Amino acid sequence: MKRSLTHFCTSLTFITAIIIISLPLAHAATQPGNLLPQPVVRAKTDYIIGQASYDYLHQRYTDTARVWVFFADKGVFTKEEFDVKAAGVSISELSLKRRAKVDKDMVLFADLPVVQAYVDQIIDHGGSLRHVSKWLNAASFDIPLDKLDEMSLLPHIVEIRPVAGYKHE
Repeated sequence: MKRSLTHFCTSLTFITAIIIISLPLAHAATQPGNLLPQPVVRAKTDYIIGQASYDYLHQRYTDTARVWVFFADKGVFTKEEFDVKAAGVSISELSLKRRAKVDKDMVLFADLPVVQAYVDQIIDHGGSLRHVSKWLNAASFDIPLDKLDEMSLLPHIVEIRPVAGYKHE
């Protein structure tokens, strides 16, 4: 009985941590700015890695941290640049029909690809690419812990967050 209760509490704590870390990721994709047919630029803040995230990464990992790196922009800064880049994006007819139901039947900022040069720069600084998300304007990397501070100084990075994980037992 005691082991079951301990396992339950451990699982509940882990699930709570996943939810706390995942909520901002889910929220980022649905922010109104990402769903506009125009350029969006996120301002760089005073902190790129929050203290809780920093502590979590250093407690969980010994050498390399698994993180999401969020970018400030998609390389477009004017409506004209957006229109040119959007013209090269194709959206399926089915997606356009779904979007029409919510008055979003056009190319959105979230549809534009992530700037490859931003991803390459992180790789050049020692990151190992895992996944790219155009909707989050982010990429997931394995980054050496001792490089996190260096990465946060790159001008196009606005946020670094731990990847939420799930361990099936």
